[in-house]
Amino acid sequence: MPVLVTNAVAGGVVINAGASSGPGIASLYEAAVQQQYGYDYLHGDNSVTHAAEIVSNESTTWYTSNLAARAVESNGSMDGTMSVALTPKSYTGGSDHIAVSATSSPSSFIAPREVSIYHDHFYEVVDIKNGMIGLRNPWGINNTADWEAQDASGVFYISQTDFDRAFSSLTVAKQ
Repeated sequence: MPVLVTNAVAGGVVINAGASSGPGIASLYEAAVQQQYGYDYLHGDNSVTHAAEIVSNESTTWYTSNLAARAVESNGSMDGTMSVALTPKSYTGGSDHIAVSATSSPSSFIAPREVSIYHDHFYEVVDIKNGMIGLRNPWGINNTADWEAQDASGVFYISQTDFDRAFSSLTVAKQ
């Protein structure tokens, strides 16, 4: 059942239909799940397998292995594929985040920065460039977790190796 999203998650990317820097799929994803099932559903196992269907109104495929390769296959949301990656409930030792190297432009010589990928959190797979995976955090542009590595639309790129270290599952659906 599709859900018409009327409000973004607090602090998330602003919903600005028709603008080139409008909301990311992950922001709409979280907002749709919260609106349909309540905030607590975002942190449950059901959100992984069912929430993408709410946004895409399509069947989804959920992957738990070969995640970077599957993300690259999806080509990111630039071609209409909804691809959302989920981090695990916690990282080794109970840490709330994992540090990865990220850049705002994998096709230039912009120095990578260390960013924090937080546990129990969704990220949109936006784009693939030069073998790197472009992500957008639904917390919005310039959030404190990854703002130094973002481009103007809130996208940052990480290696496939870091992607496999940081994420526990990937949900892909054609829109």
